[in-house]
Order: sequence, then C-alpha cells, then structure tokens
Amino acid sequence: MKNIILTLMVITVVMSCKKSTQFEDSEFLSVEEKNMSVIAKRTWTGCPSCGRSGFKYLKEAEIDYKGKAVVMAWYLGLQDEAEDLFWAAGPEFNLGNSTPTYFTNFVKSAQRTVIEEHNSSPVVLNSNYDFFISGDKVKIRTTTQFFKETDDSYYLATYLIVDGIVAPQSGHPDGANAEHVNVVADIAKPTTISNKKDFGYLIANGARQNQKVNLEFDVDYNLNWEKEDMSIAIVMFKEQGDSIVFANAFTK
Repeated sequence: MKNIILTLMVITVVMSCKKSTQFEDSEFLSVEEKNMSVIAKRTWTGCPSCGRSGFKYLKEAEIDYKGKAVVMAWYLGLQDEAEDLFWAAGPEFNLGNSTPTYFTNFVKSAQRTVIEEHNSSPVVLNSNYDFFISGDKVKIRTTTQFFKETDDSYYLATYLIVDGIVAPQSGHPDGANAEHVNVVADIAKPTTISNKKDFGYLIANGARQNQKVNLEFDVDYNLNWEKEDMSIAIVMFKEQGDSIVFANAFTK
C-alpha cells in the first residue's frame, strides 16, 4: 500500500493568515447550499478495457450528471504519483486494486441511486473556489460554509483536474493520441497552514450554522495545460468513529 500523501490541519475558527497576490483574505466566496456527488474511476493507460468501456463510462457520466457530480479519473501511468493520489482515498474506502474500478461517493454501489440519495439529502456543508496561474504554480482559494450546526469533524481535500491531456491509451481507437479527460493531476497543498497528518485538511471540529472557513492552496503548473482545461474538485469528508465517510463535493 502506498503512503497516503494528503495532509491535515485542525482549524477550529474561521481563519485566513496570509495574503496571496490576487486574493483578499477578508473576502469569502459565495457558497451554494447544494450537494454534489463524486463519480470516479481508477484507471491505467495500459489497460485495454479502460480505453474502451472506461472512456465511455466517464463521457456518459459527464453528460448525465452535469452539475450533479464531480467526475474524476486516477490514471496510473499518465502522471507522476498517480498511484499515491489514488491510495490517498483508496484504503479508506476499500476500492480495490483492479483497473478500471468505478465508484460513486467513494463506495462501489449503484450509481444513480447513490447520487439521487445524496443530492437530495440536507446540506451540512459545501465549498466554492477560485484560482489563477502565477509562474509555475496554480493558486487556489476555497471557502467552505456550514449550513447546519454540527458537532462532527469535517475534512477537505482539493484536487486539480485537467482535461485534454494527449497520451497513449491501450484499447482506445486513437492509441498514442488518445485525449484523456477528468485527470486527477495533483492534490493541492495549503499555503496558509503547515501541520501535516493523513487524509485531508480538518476544517472544523464542530461548527456553528453559517460558519465559514477560507483556505489557500497551490499546486505545480504544467506549461502544457490551458487554464480553460483546468478545474478544481473539492471533496469533503466527515469523521465517523475510526474512519471517514463522504460528505459532499463541489466543482464548476
């Protein structure tokens, strides 16, 4: 099992400690009271079925669940540390090792039923983001808002998603010129906090209604990426006993 590379920091009050070039620390982004799900696959560039059914699966998911789900693909063999990126989530949810592996809200189960149940349930928290490119970094700001008072602990992970990466894919009709989409390119690291542990950043250990938390992150930028092909996926988790469960997700 690979080492988990996500980190966390306890934040019990709304905070914003540093200034970034284009972010005003005192400003909160508007956060919609809305649930979104996660549709994802673990895939591999050398896997023929990943290039056939796997590509079709994500394409259909983007169309069918636009505005309802974040679509993510962990590609082994496409970018550095892909295995580590997957294992950051995998062990907690017993997702398995095979490719392609499909899961919804980090659970292997019926996609439509899971999404409908989650998206129609009461909203406890949600997030929003903006980002810009500065030199060799993508700078990201997030605002998370709690819509219900809670005694639970919640964690947040921020992923950079990139479309249009051209690379070989076994089983795909375009072969070496296959255009990969929804690629989890990296996990953003915080710039306003420093303590590190496993699996996400602890944004609240109990929260009041309408409490807001600002965080700033950065992630390495590849000059081959166009900004219009980039998006941010925010995934929120709740601590439950000795484990964690999916709480919400957001993207634009």
